[in-house]
Amino acid sequence: MPLLVALVLLALACAPLEPAPTPADAPPEAAADAVASPDGAPDAVTLDGGRTDAAEGSVPDTLTDAPLPRDTPDAQAPQCPEGMTWCGLFCSALDTTANCGGCGVQCCPGGICPAVPGGTIVCARATCTYTCDRSHLDCDGITNGCEAQIGNSNCGGCGRRCDPGTSCAEGIQCCPSGSGGAACRDAALRAREDAGA
Repeated sequence: MPLLVALVLLALACAPLEPAPTPADAPPEAAADAVASPDGAPDAVTLDGGRTDAAEGSVPDTLTDAPLPRDTPDAQAPQCPEGMTWCGLFCSALDTTANCGGCGVQCCPGGICPAVPGGTIVCARATCTYTCDRSHLDCDGITNGCEAQIGNSNCGGCGRRCDPGTSCAEGIQCCPSGSGGAACRDAALRAREDAGA
């Protein structure tokens, strides 16, 4: 009997030990635990799910800077000259009666402007309004046109009357009547020409 026990113990001592699993054989959880920092805590492992960088051909996170498709309206709009805007079919300044302050904002619906006594419909400062011709003034402050005639009673401005013996020259200033006012009238003419009126 002592001999049998000795043989069993000898057989166990000589049996090969099972090798410890290597990281390649270990399950995913064990492999993740195998990567540890010097203090023994597991390092964080960042997975990108196979995503590549933009330089390698991946889709960027946002399309803010992506080029516009060729069939979008903005891609088809030509470059307009300075001071003009693309209004769908053509470039236009936004100070016209057809595009006053914005594309399609019309001062004259259908292209026919309403009649203005002594004046003309215009677009000024992005607003439809009217301007007086060189022989009329708007003196009543009402949007009814240019009702006042320029002359001796309104010379160079509303209510500026010429004194007796003088007359309104070029609608600008009162000059002596007759030959004595020739120089004055010439000066008024030059002033009007310089003003481009």
